[in-house]
Amino acid sequence: MSDSTNTTSIYRPFGPPIGIFKIDPSTVKKLKEKLTKTPDKKLSPYGQKLAGEIKKEGLISPDFFLDLGLGPILSKFLSSYIRTATGQNLKKCEFVDCWLVQQAANEYNPTHFHGGHVSGVLWLQIPSGMNSDSIKSANKLNGAISFTHGSAQFLSQPIFNFVPEEGSLALFPHYLMHTVYPFKVKGERWSIAFNALIDSDIYNAIR
Repeated sequence: MSDSTNTTSIYRPFGPPIGIFKIDPSTVKKLKEKLTKTPDKKLSPYGQKLAGEIKKEGLISPDFFLDLGLGPILSKFLSSYIRTATGQNLKKCEFVDCWLVQQAANEYNPTHFHGGHVSGVLWLQIPSGMNSDSIKSANKLNGAISFTHGSAQFLSQPIFNFVPEEGSLALFPHYLMHTVYPFKVKGERWSIAFNALIDSDIYNAIR
């Protein structure tokens, strides 16, 4: 699978950096095909351990993580994120949690944070019509992920909203609070969420 970083953007809307990347369509297609053919036994129920009001959330085991080829893909983007955000080269990248979210209409994730050091979400499938212009308007955040940090201040916004497309990848510090809004159209939105550990000297650096 290709793992080239086609698009790299680092946003600092309120301090903690959010990396937004775009994975090439061929990689997205291969991942979706592998997941579609996956026996249910490879994705053990995981929703009861997560914050969301989502019925279909399955834990991706370490061996299945390797089978999918996610390690090289995500490591490439995570290294780019850390290098762009800190100027340092990543030497350690250990994925400690990974799960598949198959979000249906009207399901959502309330405000929460993750474990590990760096967390991320890779979107593989977006329901038709979810990203229409009307849905992406300022007052309609159907299907958006909303990052929150701090409170509203002069020249400092506390919220950063992002409406994903197929192949979008967001990386962020594990502690960054975020919410996933529901959407109204038919179909499922597939995403892979994960937590990773990185070099302790980079993680513990005070800048």
